[in-house]
Amino acid sequence: MTAKATRAVTTVPCCSKAVPEVESQLAQLNRDYEINKANFEQLIARRESAKLSGELSSTTEMMTFRIIDPPFLPIAPIGPNRPLLYSLVLLVALAAGIGTALLISQARPTFSGPGQMRELTGLNVLGTVSMNWTALEKRKRQRGQLVSSVAFAGLLGVFSLMLASSLITH
Repeated sequence: MTAKATRAVTTVPCCSKAVPEVESQLAQLNRDYEINKANFEQLIARRESAKLSGELSSTTEMMTFRIIDPPFLPIAPIGPNRPLLYSLVLLVALAAGIGTALLISQARPTFSGPGQMRELTGLNVLGTVSMNWTALEKRKRQRGQLVSSVAFAGLLGVFSLMLASSLITH
């Protein structure tokens, strides 16, 4: 063997012992590099945000605000025309009630007399059954009509009160 070869053979075991140490140093250097890189990026981000906030404060210093007309409390509230709104709501409610009653009467049709039945069917009417109201049924019917009349009067009363209160406050 030559002198070079013997020297290489003797130095290989020494160098092989140093490889794990060099690898751990490389790993430590890579960790330190990553930490330093993250810190550097944070510092850059802080510098940019400080620069932006500095620019923002300098632009607001250049702007000045002056009050031309002082604020005032309006005499009348701004909003919908309440009397008109109340009237429209009343009309819509009445129309809805009448429409519902008409729909119910169409769902359960009855004939008011034999002539109407003859006109509609085109057939001769042999006989009819009339309604005989007992005294109890008549009182129930009158009571129902009275309740409906009182409810309608109450509706008109509430409408009148609301209309008067809206006119007084304006």
